[in-house]
Parts: sequence; C-alpha cells; structure tokens
Amino acid sequence: MRLILTNAQIWGVEGDTLVIREDKVEKIGFYTKIAENFPGYKVVDLAGRSVLPPLHDSHTHIHSLEVWSVDLRGVRSVQELQLRLSHKVREGPPFIVGRGWDENMFDGKETPTRWDLDEVTKDIPTMIIRVCGHVAVVNTALIKLMEKAGILEKILQAREISKGDFDGVIYEDEIADVKKLLPRPSMDELKALIQAYLKKYVSFGVQYLNIMSVGPDLLEALGGMTNTLGMRIGIYLDPGAGFHRPGSLGGVRICGYKDFADGSFGGRTAKISERYKDKNTSGVFLLTDEKVAFLTQAAKEGHQIAIHAIGDEAVRRVVEIFRKKGIPGNDVRIEHASLVTPDIMKELSSYRPHIVVQPHFLVSDWWLTNALPKHLLRWVYPFRTMVENGLILYGSSDYPVEPLNPYLGISAAVTRGLLRCVNGEEELDIDEAVRMYLRDPCFGASLIREGSNASFLVLGESIESISPYDISALRPQAVFLNGRFIEVGEDLLNQLK
Repeated sequence: MRLILTNAQIWGVEGDTLVIREDKVEKIGFYTKIAENFPGYKVVDLAGRSVLPPLHDSHTHIHSLEVWSVDLRGVRSVQELQLRLSHKVREGPPFIVGRGWDENMFDGKETPTRWDLDEVTKDIPTMIIRVCGHVAVVNTALIKLMEKAGILEKILQAREISKGDFDGVIYEDEIADVKKLLPRPSMDELKALIQAYLKKYVSFGVQYLNIMSVGPDLLEALGGMTNTLGMRIGIYLDPGAGFHRPGSLGGVRICGYKDFADGSFGGRTAKISERYKDKNTSGVFLLTDEKVAFLTQAAKEGHQIAIHAIGDEAVRRVVEIFRKKGIPGNDVRIEHASLVTPDIMKELSSYRPHIVVQPHFLVSDWWLTNALPKHLLRWVYPFRTMVENGLILYGSSDYPVEPLNPYLGISAAVTRGLLRCVNGEEELDIDEAVRMYLRDPCFGASLIREGSNASFLVLGESIESISPYDISALRPQAVFLNGRFIEVGEDLLNQLK
C-alpha cells in the first residue's frame, strides 16, 4: 500500500502529511514540500482530522468464566440483580457466574447474600462477583460443593461461625478456590472470547495490551492463536501458570508475573494505614514470604513483576520488600497505587517503579468519601503529585472492572470525575493524560516517526482542542495497524477506492 495522508493534525510531529509505503512510515512533513517526491501514491485528504499513535491499555483482563457470565453492571437493587439472574436460569445452565454488581449503587447499599441468590437460582450452583473482583457471593447449591471440597470448613473456622450463619460472602483467595470448582470452557470457546475482546479494543484504536493474571488455560489459548488484527499483546502470568521464560510465545510476549499485595476499597480489603470509616478493619496484606520468594526469583530471571497494591500501607510494604530484595524499581510494576500519602510518595520517587493507574476509578469510586478518613481521602489517585515527583504513569482500564474505552480514562484523568470536589488539584492536562495511554511497561511508547511501523488512528476532532468532558465520546474514524486499515469510516473509505 502506498498512501499520502495529508491535511492532518499529527500528534507529536511537525508536518501535516504522512507518506506510507507498505507497513512503514516513509516520510513526514508538509504536503507542499514533499508530495512531488512520491508520484503514483494515493492521496487521502484528512480534512484537518487528528492522527494519533495507537493506544495502549497497560492493565486489562480476560476472564475465562465470561464465556458463561451474566452481566450485573449497573444493577440498582438486589431485586434487579435477581431479575437478571432469573433470565439466565431460564436457559438451564449447569452453573451461573455473574459479575459487576456494586452495592454502592443500591438504595440500601446492602450486600447480596446467598439467600437472595437462592430465591432465583435454586439448585444451580451460582457465584456473583463484585465489580472489583475481590468480593463474591455464592448460593447454597455452590456452598454444598465447597463443603465437599473442604473449602467451606476453612472459611467457617477463619470466621468462627457456623454453617447456618454463613451468608455466602467470600473474599480474595476464597474466590480463587471456589473458581477451581467450576468447569473450564473449551479451547475453542476461549479463543472466540479472546477474538471478540481484541476486536473491541481495535475499534477504539488500541493496539497494545498488557493482559494480567494469565492462567494456564488462557496462556495456551493466547499462545496458540493467529494474531490477524495486528495487536501487540503482552501477558503477565499468574504464578499458578508455572514458570516460563520471558519472551515470545506464539503471537504474544511473556512480560512477567502478577500477584496481589492487598484487595480492594470496595471490599474494604485494600491495606491502608488506618481503619476504614465504616468498617472495623484496615484491610489485608496478601503477599506471603512464599509469594515474595517466587516473584523475586522471577525478577532475577528477567521478568517484570507486577504487584497489585491499592492501599497506602500495601504500596509502602511492596516498595520496602522488593528494595530489600535488591530488585530495581524498573523491574517492578505497582498496579493501581490508588492511595499514596506524601511520605510514601517520597519512597516511590526514589525507587521509581512503573505506576499503572486506572483513571476511570475517579468516576466509579465516588463513594470513597464514606469509606476513607478525610486526611487520607486527599491522597487518592494523586496523579498530579505523582508526575511532579518524577513518576511515570501508565493508563489502563482494569477491564472488566471498568469499561475498556480508553477515552473514558483520558477524560477522567483531566476532569477528576466525581472526586473532583475531593482533590481536583490532582488533575492532569490533556497532553499528560493522553501520553499515559501511548505507552506501557512491556512494549514502551508508540510513536509516529519516519521509519516506524505504520500504525495510527484517525479522530474526527483534535483531542487537544475539545472540552475534556467531550473526550469520552470520541471514537476513531479509522484505525491503521501494521500498514493496513483495520477499521475505516465511510467518508475515508470513499477516498481510498
């Protein structure tokens, strides 16, 4: 393919014209100065449209259980949750998995219980996972399977309650244990799920993905797929996947391992330095000596280690632990770093790990004012202070916890969403927010340069000139990856004919 794309606003370069030859950017400059040097090239007038490098999502997930899941996002009550489950019950599945509910959206803010599930699911083993992924509820039919597997006894002993008093709410590693009781999707089902997932990302102009917590089945499916969309896929393995060398595996790159230092704000399991306002706990710290030893060895073998740490105390301990182990900050990713107080900011600034953030939490975590002490609340998602302390931030979605649409994240980083009244001074400017989504810790930054791979997206409006609140509505009019159009609108398509 030989193309001249002109009359464009090109991100990060001087010029209004891109010359494309096959899968490379051959020349960048101003049309009046360079066009005559490329006779026979097809000229496409972009009419002032904005051209950006392809976007990155530095932290996303593919959950194999999505093959059979019920979408519970946006439900406003236990009754609405039951209604959605009842539709699935009519299909007669052998089991049900739901995901996405958030009790903060309910009028009474009550957490569902096993008895709520029993009313509609009856004898079908059912688990519904909270939007954060760190809390779930199981019904009585699934509890019976947990009892046979010895899982229930451990839970009852830890909480010092009887079987009759167990409300079905489970947390963290308990969820992982219960998932092992559920059937696995076939390899064909997994590959179909992955293809649908990748197509969604491409439609938003995302080429680079860091997929987290990849287990053995998903690793096999990803490694055995043909990458027809031109995506660059980096994976961070769950330790349960066993040890693998870093590097290429089929159409993906093994970049490292991921584990958890704490839980979530929603489950009140994120490890903070004080107790939560509304629950007599400061969260949990999940990194055991055994996990630290595995991750340390992985880092020494050339892997990046990605540590989920939301609370300030979890972040502090992660930095302290791996610094003492002699692991350089550049080999460590801290996922989320949602609460970072000034003293911990200094530690991060000197250690310099990769900080992978999810700006859309600023929209969905509006209820944090009810959970965190006021003086800690000031330091949630402190993006501006992080940047001023020299930290490199990477933008991501944490899909399916948050929507995979990157423009929602860019907009939230600038507007501060529903937490603007708490610490609006932590806003980023549009340039800083966009740059978070033009890089990731596995592949680095995507750029439009002469000689670079011909991958970019075309927006109808300049992302720098519209209202930050309107960024969330942006959609690419064309997506060009590795020298070919993957997505293209009708107007541009007519010029290409």
